[in-house]
Amino acid sequence: METKDHRILETPLCPAFDVDIENVMMGSPKECPNPGICVFMSSNGVGDFSWKRSVLSAPTQSWICMIPASFASAVALPMFMEALIHMSSLPVLVMLFPLIYLSEYLTLFISFSSTLSARRLSLETIGITIFTTLVLYYECRLTVTGIIFSIGAFIVAGFSRALFLMASQKLHDDEHKISSSYHGYILMTTTFGFLISGSLAFTHETNLLNHYLDSGTVVLFFISSANLVGATFAGNSFLIYSPIYCSVRNNWDAKLSLSLSKVIVSGISSILILLISLIFGPVSVVSWVQFSAYFLAMLCLIGVSTVHKFFEKVFEYLQRHVLFRPCDQDPSPMPKKNYVSVLNISLTASAVLSFYALSLSQLRGLSPGPAPSFDNSYTPEPSSFDIVISAYTETPESIARMLHAIKSTSYLSSIDPRVLIYTKDPTVSLSMLKNSTGVDIVKRLPNLGREGGTYLSHIVNEWDHLAAQTMFIQAHAHNIRELIPRINSYLVPQTGMLSLGFSEATCSCNNCGDRFGWKDDWSVIPSLYERIYDSSCSDSTTVLLSYKGQFVASAKRIRGISRGNMRSYYPR
Repeated sequence: METKDHRILETPLCPAFDVDIENVMMGSPKECPNPGICVFMSSNGVGDFSWKRSVLSAPTQSWICMIPASFASAVALPMFMEALIHMSSLPVLVMLFPLIYLSEYLTLFISFSSTLSARRLSLETIGITIFTTLVLYYECRLTVTGIIFSIGAFIVAGFSRALFLMASQKLHDDEHKISSSYHGYILMTTTFGFLISGSLAFTHETNLLNHYLDSGTVVLFFISSANLVGATFAGNSFLIYSPIYCSVRNNWDAKLSLSLSKVIVSGISSILILLISLIFGPVSVVSWVQFSAYFLAMLCLIGVSTVHKFFEKVFEYLQRHVLFRPCDQDPSPMPKKNYVSVLNISLTASAVLSFYALSLSQLRGLSPGPAPSFDNSYTPEPSSFDIVISAYTETPESIARMLHAIKSTSYLSSIDPRVLIYTKDPTVSLSMLKNSTGVDIVKRLPNLGREGGTYLSHIVNEWDHLAAQTMFIQAHAHNIRELIPRINSYLVPQTGMLSLGFSEATCSCNNCGDRFGWKDDWSVIPSLYERIYDSSCSDSTTVLLSYKGQFVASAKRIRGISRGNMRSYYPR
């Protein structure tokens, strides 16, 4: 008696077939238009396929297509976290998010992807490149690690989006296959992320528990973590243009215009993150040039025509529901185009005023800190300025180049600063060093105390001849790219103290440490605080951590601390 076993395969990647198992076993191989599914044709004409190839190979193939995108996303996520730690300004980090879309578009353009409808770079692409470059150029607190991790994270994330899109296109818009590939993408991204992050943490974060993180940093850290995890599993970002964008676009126009609603939602979330950073984080300094460049980059993402159409719709809505007039009835002599322009200007002005008010509120919220000490009895020569350089084995040519850049800044170019080099190289010729660099004075010091010892030696020995302002700097200046703009922007005749290193971090006076693993085990900072201010610091007292050993100080501010204290700090 002939029996038939009918089974239905319920898999999102394979269609359901009524399979004649008996005839399958007796079937013979025949030609099939889709060798990935059909392998045999049964004797009764019912289509059959290999169970292993249909159930295993099809999902495996869709998952394999997603491996490059998953790996790139897994690399980008820990880089985002590192960027959050090493970037001095969180608002500037948020402003770089258009780089993700730029990286995605350029990857598709270079790979000649079929998703692009035109083989040319649009003006919007060039605009995003220029405006994001301006955001970075006007940030004076950049660090090497901050640049590497922030830009690298955005580029890798955009690269991942492009790979994701190209892999989705290979699935020929099959909803079942695409759905399965999305699940595979999320699982592989999570797996790769744990492996990459875990291995890096195990090998490089040996002193993680020694770091002192304040409550604001912890809050921002968890906000960023929640955002990245949510972006991974939701398929879109709470910020702007996450590594995942779970929709397959058959054609991507060369004009980089995106959905206005997506950009607005992402922009609002970015502003919320900015507000949170202002409340919980350290003071954020963002120039109007950076704000303008960011909004222009957003405009390039949306498209000018899209924005204009959006405001036209807003105007029509207001006319219909607020003024209760038909859209085709305009009793005013002012044309509709002018109304839209007025609406654009009004909203832009409102945004500018809002940010200005936010800036003022942030400045008013700053605590004054301890009052500085001044020696008002000392009268230096007016407009006198000294540049004190601590040198060791640096070449005279490099010192001369650095001095030329510093003396070309706006304030120093208007005066004639005196330059002093203190070298600790026992073999260098002082006359050769003076002639090669063109400085005024060259002296040799014993090799004690690094640059701090050099600065203290100058202060103690020149106590009664200090210039009105003195710049203390090393022969090899750190971060010269950020140093020169900072001098240009902030050094004025009234400057009392100006740090020329990156100094975005503060710590508690009694329990001080930083993210690099340093901590004040010997209670040096409370001791110095008590000697300078004649009072002990409390747990709520915060001090600024300044790095790189380069700063400007006025003579009255320097002499506000007694000469005896200065002499006691000098190494012996």
